[in-house]
Amino acid sequence: MRLFMLCFCLALLFFSCEKEPYRTDDSISYPIGPYKGKSEIYGEARIYKLSDNSIELKIELENTDPEQIYIGHIHNGDTANLGPMTIYLDYIYGDDPVFLSRITRLDDDTPMTYQDWLNYEGYIAIHLRSYEQRYPIFAAGNIGESAN
Repeated sequence: MRLFMLCFCLALLFFSCEKEPYRTDDSISYPIGPYKGKSEIYGEARIYKLSDNSIELKIELENTDPEQIYIGHIHNGDTANLGPMTIYLDYIYGDDPVFLSRITRLDDDTPMTYQDWLNYEGYIAIHLRSYEQRYPIFAAGNIGESAN
């Protein structure tokens, strides 16, 4: 009986553990480029579909100043018609300009799936962290429907 209970408890523990979502074969990339001549920063944003239908966002930048810290945001609209910020992204360090994060929802708690991101009308904006305002934008790129 003890062996049965031990096996039952181990099985329950094993099957109840949450597994981290993993990347599927689906992904899409979007170019990021200098915004209105304010910099020479460019790069790529890639959205990976994860097994739980959330996404992993990877931003890789080139020509960043290694002495600077940048910050990214996702906004509604497109780079021609700037809109409100919907996701505050973390720091992107100039000496290692790669950002990677799992995203499941917008900052207002709206859930977002991979398909939602493909249909999203928005853009990514890259700013210097030292600016109190979100301007000037140094680099930007349309994503989702705004990129079409």
